[in-house]
Amino acid sequence: MNNKKILLSAMYVTIFLASFGFIMYSALVSAFSETYSIPLAKAGIVGSVLCVGQLVMIFFNDMLARRMPRVTLITVGVLAHLVSMFWIAASVSFTSLLAAFFVNGAAISLLNVVMSAYISDLSGDKRNSYLNIFHGVYGLGSLAGPILPTFILACGLNWKLSYFVIGGISFLLLAGLLLLGRKQKKTEPSQGEAEVKAEGAGSEPGQEEPFFRLLKNPHLLMTCFAALLFMGFDMTISTYMSSYLELALDASAMAGLTITFYWTGSAAGRLIYPVLFAKYDTKKYLVCVNLVTAVLLALGLAVTKPVMMIVLIFLVGLLSGVNFPLEIGLACEQFPKSSVGATNAVSIFGSLGGIIFPMLAGGLMEAFGYASLLLLGGVMMLAIAGCLTGMAAVKKERSMRQKSRRQ
Repeated sequence: MNNKKILLSAMYVTIFLASFGFIMYSALVSAFSETYSIPLAKAGIVGSVLCVGQLVMIFFNDMLARRMPRVTLITVGVLAHLVSMFWIAASVSFTSLLAAFFVNGAAISLLNVVMSAYISDLSGDKRNSYLNIFHGVYGLGSLAGPILPTFILACGLNWKLSYFVIGGISFLLLAGLLLLGRKQKKTEPSQGEAEVKAEGAGSEPGQEEPFFRLLKNPHLLMTCFAALLFMGFDMTISTYMSSYLELALDASAMAGLTITFYWTGSAAGRLIYPVLFAKYDTKKYLVCVNLVTAVLLALGLAVTKPVMMIVLIFLVGLLSGVNFPLEIGLACEQFPKSSVGATNAVSIFGSLGGIIFPMLAGGLMEAFGYASLLLLGGVMMLAIAGCLTGMAAVKKERSMRQKSRRQ
């Protein structure tokens, strides 16, 4: 049990540091433009390259999981993150910078998927609680990430120093993971892994199924569609909500606070879940929070005061933030011996949602006005509730068929 706690703690520290380094670019786009003498729009490509790196790596995660142990994969991910941090800091051309950010996107994709799957393996019936803590810590890292480069720029120092600092801390983390890996090999076959096997929830290299084979399961397919809708919703709100306050409510001074409050609410909701709501049925809980979120977004159409809208968006984040971790938990529960493949499937659909729906929302806002942002969000929340209800219906139908066969 002690080794299990060490493994979980190591993964929480790792994802905090990885998400911290991953999101620092958001405070540095202007600095990139100045350093490499390029237009601001071109400097903004960095964010797209990070997403491409994440998406490309998703297709290799389950293949690697079939060949390498979990702790080894996590160590490889931290090494890639470490290399990308120093590479970004040392880049003398914008092309080199983009290549480094591609590696960084791939690294966080590997870490996110493999650690989510490993936490599910280690946690058994408590996977949803631990996954929410994990993704809550990820959210805290994302919130804190822009602080360091902003402080360094305010001190008149070169922005590259922020990546050197995180690279140095990542080196210490890598050393710690290597020591942890050696310690695991010396213990009987490894306490953490032994606990997993005892629970019947673990998967070893070679046992993983490719994610596309798992998609034949209707339960997983509906979970993936729910993830596609939620990540589409999440990216749409993150992309356009500040503009909504600025243009629809004429609140330019407060617009930037919207996303900060949304992300804070999302991280808080994930951290609160294990304490207050883990005892409830996962699907029923998700149906309830998504229905309430849809109602809040509908009420948002009547809100004219910016402060009230910021409070409403905080509540939306607080309620809806649990979606993605719990969807990963549902997928891993269905395929305990292919947890990386199941997590991969959910992540791929989530990434596609994050690409598709912001573009759709932008088109709707241009055609029908800013209110369509809240309407689209509400419809997406209702659709997620529908997917989860469909999952429950499929499960009930299967159990009825099994009973009839036995009779």
